[in-house]
Amino acid sequence: MRGLPRGLVVVLVLLSASAGWQLFAVHSLLGARDAQLAAFGEQAYRQARQVAQLQEYLRARDRKVITLLEMVSQQDQELVELRTQVDRSRVRDRIELSRSNLSLLASALEHFFKDNGQYPARLAELVPKYLGAIPLEPCTNASYVYRPVSRPRLDYGLSTGGYPASSECSRVAAGLSFAPALGLVNQP
Repeated sequence: MRGLPRGLVVVLVLLSASAGWQLFAVHSLLGARDAQLAAFGEQAYRQARQVAQLQEYLRARDRKVITLLEMVSQQDQELVELRTQVDRSRVRDRIELSRSNLSLLASALEHFFKDNGQYPARLAELVPKYLGAIPLEPCTNASYVYRPVSRPRLDYGLSTGGYPASSECSRVAAGLSFAPALGLVNQP
């Protein structure tokens, strides 16, 4: 550097010092960028692990929900079956009550016949001496059908009047009837 003018040497020294600082600054920036990239990479890895854990948690929860839904569906089926059984039982109970009512009415009619030598013209004549009240048919909540036969009234027919197709009882029997000669029978 000896033969160079002093001003040029100063400029060269300043330039080389400036280039060193610039190189140092570039290295520092690159180091900071690498540290940020490493931090971002680590953060991305942690977030990916959290997402994977969350997905596994959601899959496990979905399996539990599916299991619960299957249990609820099974219980619904069991409840439907139980309700069907209860409905059938209720229908059988109503028909059995209707049979008991027909037998009760037949017994009261026989007592009336023994006392009067003929059957009554209407069931209402049985109240209050032979019955407290005329029962209603439990499947339809209607009156029983009573038909005295002949004059004098020496025979009769007593029935539910048949069950309408909309009645639950119609699935078990078309109706019930009673006649002294036949007894209690299901209507065809």
